[in-house]
Amino acid sequence: MDHAIYTAMGAASQTLNQQAVTASNLANASTPGFRAQLNALRAVPVDGLSLATRT
Repeated sequence: MDHAIYTAMGAASQTLNQQAVTASNLANASTPGFRAQLNALRAVPVDGLSLATRT
């Protein structure tokens, strides 16, 4: 259960960040000299030994 919560929290956090970047880009689109921010993510597999967790 803990893994699902952390995965969901990470996804929600990144979604909120993407929305903030998009809102900032839209709000400043007509500002002279404005350069839009880019938000890039990538999946990273986690391999190897891990600590015991609740399931």
